[in-house]
Amino acid sequence: MGAVGLSALTPYLDLALLPALGIMIVLAILSYLRWRKAAQKQSKCRYVDNIGSKYHGAKK
Repeated sequence: MGAVGLSALTPYLDLALLPALGIMIVLAILSYLRWRKAAQKQSKCRYVDNIGSKYHGAKK
């Protein structure tokens, strides 16, 4: 980069990379929260039998 003269732009990388990092962190947190909500919803439906009983030991 030094031969081409791009090293002069190195201080300005913070202006692009730090907001990009912030956006990626926010996206990761939002996707984790959506995944956890879907996993909780799925685990609640797992123990529902044909009658609709939500008890683990319920017999069909």
